[in-house]
Amino acid sequence: MEHWIERVTGGLEGNQLTDRVFAGKLVVFEGLKGAGEVVRLARETVKSTFAPHDPLTVHEKLAAGDYKSRIGEMRRRFTEHDEARLAIEQLLVEAGCAPSTTFRDRLILRTVPPQRELHDDPRLVLPPHRDTWGSGLLCQINWWMTIHDLTQGRTMVVFPNHFSRAIENDSHRWDWRRVGKDPDYPRLPTADVTPDARDALYLVVPPGALVAFSGAHLHASVANKTGRPRFSIDTRTVDLDHLRQGIGAPDLDHGDVAPACAWFRRFGDGASLQDVAKNHDTT
Repeated sequence: MEHWIERVTGGLEGNQLTDRVFAGKLVVFEGLKGAGEVVRLARETVKSTFAPHDPLTVHEKLAAGDYKSRIGEMRRRFTEHDEARLAIEQLLVEAGCAPSTTFRDRLILRTVPPQRELHDDPRLVLPPHRDTWGSGLLCQINWWMTIHDLTQGRTMVVFPNHFSRAIENDSHRWDWRRVGKDPDYPRLPTADVTPDARDALYLVVPPGALVAFSGAHLHASVANKTGRPRFSIDTRTVDLDHLRQGIGAPDLDHGDVAPACAWFRRFGDGASLQDVAKNHDTT
């Protein structure tokens, strides 16, 4: 499975990133100068949110409900963290994103706790899915980084052989515009079948290594049974030029829903991709 991974030192230029990602490669960036700052800000957020407890053992101190409440607070604080937003945008530019045409989804500081009573929450342990089932944007690139050491039992899993293979899913019944309006509406579209375990690629990378992969890759959280939580950062990007030119991953099996351009904001000024794309279409 390692042939799906390409490790690079420093950033990529021009089409080097998209040529790899939209062909199915998982690009692991190591040695990016801005990675340390992003990790530092994330660790500070985690530490302050769970204080006075150690974030790596807090699950042993708090009841599941209190722990889950702290997790929600941690996510909210990091999503609204202006310094972290600027740091991640600078890091993505260093990796190869074009700042004037790149639009970013929200920044998420995620954890997968070792408490089994929390594993049924799809906001904590994500079932197998393609992000493109939800966004409808085949030019979407996913970005992922851990802030602590990983093991196969405490990470994310990708099923790369499904990148060019259709899989049954419920995206034809799912619409991102309904999320949050109905408390019983599913948080994301998911696979209707269980992926072949022989196709599992467990991402075990060091803290600060930045992983880029197509939003069309089938992936999931590993249900954490290691006794130690996993903390990671993720976001997604779309390049306006790729969207306009139809550049992206193979179009295999996502439902027919309006692209979720409203999720994405341009680096720097925060302009909405939905508004900018509409203006480009009418000029």
